[in-house]
Formats: sequence, structure tokens, C-alpha cells
Amino acid sequence: MKFIILSLFIILSLSLMINGQTTSSQSPATVTPTSTFESYFQNSNLQVQMTIVSPTGEVLYGKNQLTLYYSDFVNGNSLPLVSSVAETCNKNKTQPFDASSAKVSFNDRNGIIVKKSGIVTYNPVWYTSGFQFQLIKNGNIYYAFSNGYLFTFVFNTTTGVTGSACK
Repeated sequence: MKFIILSLFIILSLSLMINGQTTSSQSPATVTPTSTFESYFQNSNLQVQMTIVSPTGEVLYGKNQLTLYYSDFVNGNSLPLVSSVAETCNKNKTQPFDASSAKVSFNDRNGIIVKKSGIVTYNPVWYTSGFQFQLIKNGNIYYAFSNGYLFTFVFNTTTGVTGSACK
């Protein structure tokens, strides 16, 4: 299942790059903040599924809750991310995205800030200079390029955390 998700994400990433959107300095289609993000800000909590592809090809994935803090959504906890290079053995097969090796993203609130305008500030502890980017909408997926990294976000109002117990 995780291999399928990884494969789909890589295909999406490649198709976006082929369409000429390979750097954050390019000017992709504009996002209308009120029509794009306004509905999310009617809730006090928001689930985010975030996928990051690094310039080296490492894929990071995390799913967690964001909390409305004044007029922005911010992280309420460390937003752990699982990595494609963190592997474990499952039923004698190598399995990427080992949940027990999740990377901590933040040590405090405001490690990620999502504004109504679609601007995201992301300051993970594993990247010294941080990121700031404007999200672009493509269907239900929002994406951006920053400092050679590809970011994708899916927002919804359900709950769930990466690495939580199975039901």
C-alpha cells in the first residue's frame, strides 16, 4: 500500500515538473485565497496530510492536526514525518516509511503556519533556513516548490496522526 502511494506521488511530482513548474521562482497560476482556503477556516481543527520530496529524492510523509490560533492554522505538536529512506523489515520484505523512525518536525507551536491567503511558513528542525511558499491548488491537492523541495498538502476536517495505532 505504501509503495503504491509513493509511486502515485512520484508520478504526480514528475508530471508537475514536466509541465514546467520546477522552481519556486516561476509564477504558476494564482490562487484566490477566499475561494480556496476560506472554508477550512470555519473549523478550529484541520487535518493535514503533507508530503515532501527533497532534492535528493527522499520522500517524507506526515499526517496530523493543525489548530486555529487567532487567524492562522498552526501545529499543535511535533508533526512527525516518516521517510522513504527509513526502512524496516516486515514479513521478510524491506519496507520504507518505518513509523518507528519518524522525524520530529518541530519543538514548539508555529513550526508550520498556514494563512488564509495560502501562504505557508514551515520551519522544521531538520532544515536550518526554513521554507515559505504560496500553495497552488490542483483538484484537492495543494502544492508548492521551495528551495528545491516539492511540498504537497491535502486538508480535511477528519482526525488522524502518522504512526497512530491501527483500528
